[in-house]
Amino acid sequence: MSDLFYSQVNKQLQEELQARGLAGVRRNTKDLSATLEPIANVTLTAYTGDDPFPGTEILDAKLGGDIVRGKDYLPAGFLSDSENTQNVLRTKPFITNVSIDIKDQTRGYINKGTVKLYIPDPTRDLDLIEDTYCKPGRTVLIQLIQPESAVLTTNKLNESDLVDYSTLLELYPNTNEDQLRKLNQVTFNGKISTFSYSYNTDGSVEVSFDVLGTTGTYINVSTYISENISEKENDEEKDRESKETNTVSNFYYTILRDVNQRILSELNEEPVDNPESTVLPRKPIEIQYDPDRQDLNILYGPMYNSGNNNATQTYDTFISVGLFIDYVNRFILPKIRSINSDTDSTANIPQIICSDEFCKSIYYSELVSAAPLRVLLWPGQTNSGNFNVYGEGNQQKIVYDTVTPVTAGIVDELKTPSPDGNTEISKGKIMRPARIYINIELIQEYLDKQSKEKKDVTIQSLLNMLSDEIEKNTGYAFRLKLTQHPERSDILLYYDTNFYDPSTAIQEFFVPVFAKNGGSTIVSDIQITTKVPDSIKQLIYGLQAGKTTTQKLALSSAYIYAPPEVQTKLREEHKKNHEDAITSLNTAKQNVAKQTDSETTYETLRSALSKYITYYSPDLVDSLNNTKPVYPLEISFTIDGVNGFKYGDVLNIQGIPTKYSQSFVFMITGVSHTVDETGKWSTTISLLARVRL
Repeated sequence: MSDLFYSQVNKQLQEELQARGLAGVRRNTKDLSATLEPIANVTLTAYTGDDPFPGTEILDAKLGGDIVRGKDYLPAGFLSDSENTQNVLRTKPFITNVSIDIKDQTRGYINKGTVKLYIPDPTRDLDLIEDTYCKPGRTVLIQLIQPESAVLTTNKLNESDLVDYSTLLELYPNTNEDQLRKLNQVTFNGKISTFSYSYNTDGSVEVSFDVLGTTGTYINVSTYISENISEKENDEEKDRESKETNTVSNFYYTILRDVNQRILSELNEEPVDNPESTVLPRKPIEIQYDPDRQDLNILYGPMYNSGNNNATQTYDTFISVGLFIDYVNRFILPKIRSINSDTDSTANIPQIICSDEFCKSIYYSELVSAAPLRVLLWPGQTNSGNFNVYGEGNQQKIVYDTVTPVTAGIVDELKTPSPDGNTEISKGKIMRPARIYINIELIQEYLDKQSKEKKDVTIQSLLNMLSDEIEKNTGYAFRLKLTQHPERSDILLYYDTNFYDPSTAIQEFFVPVFAKNGGSTIVSDIQITTKVPDSIKQLIYGLQAGKTTTQKLALSSAYIYAPPEVQTKLREEHKKNHEDAITSLNTAKQNVAKQTDSETTYETLRSALSKYITYYSPDLVDSLNNTKPVYPLEISFTIDGVNGFKYGDVLNIQGIPTKYSQSFVFMITGVSHTVDETGKWSTTISLLARVRL
């Protein structure tokens, strides 16, 4: 599988864009047809239920598509009334403008569509339009389509490693796989969030409304409701749970009950009615929650200093990040879905994926957690690495008594099929962030904090808390963020956006900007800007920036813009910084081993980890190549409308300054489609630079 945020532009789309670039030179009949004939048609469909299922369409309010060919939009139909020839009618409502924005949500963006309608005769049509499209929460489907003549090549995207089209078909039952993969069609499903309408001097009315992507509406909705997640099995349980009014708060107790029951079952203890109030036996245990998944695990046992037998042993319960996400999918999302739905349907619940299959991280051999009682990096069965060792000679080690590890550790091999397909070839070590363990008390701690501050709790905020906790205690080695899958709008990924697989062969697609080398441009507009964050503006003071900050951006900038002789010096300095970082990290670990109850020593360890992550490789070029840090150079360009781009695709731009095209590749962060009142469909691509050495 290609990397999610460093992927290759669909090959069929590349072929189509290259053909469009040559169309201005060849100018044959097909080329002229593709240039002159395309007028986009938009279909807008509203639904009574929570999803676009057949039979739930509000047919009277459907706009665009074939409807505009009917009599209500032709002079013979709307200029005269069949019953009263003296009564001159106006046309039915129609769409004047549509825009769809699909962006990388890990950067704080929201997938959104905006629709503008024109109502010539409000006395006849305003009530229907207002009741249908001025209703927050209403599910709508927006479809853009151009004639087949708009496509010069095969009108079907190649199959992608990132997408399973069968799942998309479940979400969009009114379409088929061919439609979803066509270059001349775009489909967007969402819920109305805001609306406005204004009156014109001729008595007409204009309506505008925004549509948020379906998955985003669930993760950002407040989870405060009056009903408990879990089923109330008896009066005693009902009385106890009636005190709880917060779905996510109940979510904590749901986790606690399930985990404790599994621990008791594993220890052959008798089950109890109220397991969260039970004092569990003092027996360390590891549970692989699902034999088919190594990222769904539970740890329970004493955490203590292996070099101090008299140290106090505290029993803590940990669950893997993968299991935490699994609990969210099973206990929170269905409840939010049913409460915010117009129907009782629970089909097509947006699922969050954080599994070994999708989620990978860069391997750091010296990494440990700066708060092992909160976030734990566990070596697992193989005992590979020193992820729970804090001092020389195992002076300080996170120990679960003498139990032989049974759950999978955080380190794994990244493998690829051999050329003959019979075996697998190792591509080196990686880390599996879904196997990071978190203390379940973090959930209760966060909920208590939100309650005291009277803040709403959402799925998004809960996962942000988890991300922040893991980031700060691992030196920002992991950057777990929730984002919609680039090609599957029904799927959310909890994904380490720091990961880049350097062994992945990705060919950049060069976008033709200027008419040269026998071709012509496909770009109608292009903009290049640089926005340097305040935290790294010291870059403008020269190459010393690389010495005064641990940010990879500063290091890459100093190296990229330096002459060869200075680059050599910077690589030597980086190697020295690497050695210093390792020394500082080892010292910080040993201090933690000596003072396990000192927050100051853990804070020093956090700083040392951050420095180590920046200088983890002795070679500066290797370090940058393995992480591909983002640089704040932004490019946007506009082309004739086409489907197939997704965020994470890697491009390069012909016609920009050479130092930019040589030093960077450009990763798509956003795709916007706009259809104006003339039917012209334009696609705007937003790009962000990533270092390429």
